[in-house]
Amino acid sequence: MLEQVVNVQANQDLRQRYSKKIGYALARGRDVNLANLFPNLTTNVVGTYGVELASDDYLNGWQLLAQAGLLEDSPDPGEDFSIFLSPAAYAAALKVDVFTNRLYNTEGDAIQRAHIGDIYGFPVYVSNLLNVPAANQHACAMFYRQSFGLIVQKDIPIASQYLIRNLADGVVGWNLYGDARVLFPPETPGGGTAVDSRGVLLKTV
Repeated sequence: MLEQVVNVQANQDLRQRYSKKIGYALARGRDVNLANLFPNLTTNVVGTYGVELASDDYLNGWQLLAQAGLLEDSPDPGEDFSIFLSPAAYAAALKVDVFTNRLYNTEGDAIQRAHIGDIYGFPVYVSNLLNVPAANQHACAMFYRQSFGLIVQKDIPIASQYLIRNLADGVVGWNLYGDARVLFPPETPGGGTAVDSRGVLLKTV
């Protein structure tokens, strides 16, 4: 609620500021729900919870997605793919010489800019919203963009109404959406039971 006394004395548009905060909180909720789908990836799993990932772990993930038929046109995954890492997992990747040494990776700049660049063609993103099974453990992931579905039926509307008994404007926001892990037929002769082979769960720190 935006109290009228406060609103009169404020030197900025408080309703606009509240609207932005409400929108951010609801959008953040979507991100948390999507990140909580990562541990549900069961077909492809790499790494161990609480243990830093090595170069071979990421390469193993690349191989699993190639075996799923996703890299047949090009071995370079590109922007349709992503790796989401926790801050701890990203810091661990900064210690991997193959990712940061300019002899291997021209984009690597670990010391000056804490920058890795792509890992085996996968753009890398850092998130504090990933699932935490236990202390010093994170469910990270590398995946094709169609591994998860987000359907937004109603974007975030912001409404307000003056509440005379409170001498305040009530400001509220809400959204309506659904998310799910997407299953696909395996890349084998004759198909088979649908699986979540287009994503790889990275168990790590």
